[in-house]
Formats: sequence, structure tokens, C-alpha cells
Amino acid sequence: MLDDKKSIRELFSLEWRTGFAGKDRIDAPPGLHEDSANVIAGLTSIVREGLGGGFNMEIWLRAHDDTLPSLAEEKLMTQEQRDHVRKRIAAMVKGN
Repeated sequence: MLDDKKSIRELFSLEWRTGFAGKDRIDAPPGLHEDSANVIAGLTSIVREGLGGGFNMEIWLRAHDDTLPSLAEEKLMTQEQRDHVRKRIAAMVKGN
């Protein structure tokens, strides 16, 4: 997959930018796709986890879901709000 021209083009077109909620995100420019790049990143994370690294689904979800607060934003919340966010993340990880 890494020698596929489409995948290489997608990887090199990715941009780091700040989303609407102030969270950093890595996305394709408007009108372009990053499907192959996402697959490569996901597989890289899985392989890295198998080698003793670690894939943190919570961090991935926070980076890809603008409705979730960043960790810095969460620190400013009440305990009740933080509990609600944690329950949402747990449900997302379980696939509910």
C-alpha cells in the first residue's frame, strides 16, 4: 500500500490545522480524500501497539470528533461534565 501512488499523494496532501473547537487535526485539503492515508495511519498504530507502543482510542476520538473536548478543555469542566464526557467516550470505544 505504501508504494501506491494514490496513497502517497494522499499522505503528502495532508494538512495540520486547527478545527472549529480549537483542536488540532490532520485532514486532507477541501475537496480531496484521505481514506488511504487513514488506513495507513490505522495500520501503523496497530503494528506499533503490537511492538509495545500503544494506540490510545480516546486520544484518536478526541482528535477526530469535534464534539469532544480536548484534554485541556476538559480540565476546565465541572466533575459532572467530565463524567459525562468519559461516559460518552467509553460508549464510543465500545461501539455504542
